[in-house]
Amino acid sequence: MSVNGDAARRDIWAGRIERCLASGMAVGEWCSLNKVSRSSLYRWLAVFRDEDPGRFAGKNSETSGWVKAAREGIAAVCVSSSSCRQMGLRWKSWTVSG
Repeated sequence: MSVNGDAARRDIWAGRIERCLASGMAVGEWCSLNKVSRSSLYRWLAVFRDEDPGRFAGKNSETSGWVKAAREGIAAVCVSSSSCRQMGLRWKSWTVSG
């Protein structure tokens, strides 16, 4: 692909990421609705963040509604009961500390 083609593709993906993050939807839901590969979106997001860590800044636990959990000294972030199960945690079996 030409240099202009690479720049155009980067612009397309930057726009997709901006629209996804601004939508307020879950990434998977937005990707399905917009017929965009979820893995490609995350790959491009990583590329942009590697180049400029402040670009497309991620959510932090204070604003995201995510819950930090720890089990036997291992820290984790649960966003749903299924993500906790995948890490071997029970959704309602932990306590939150600030």
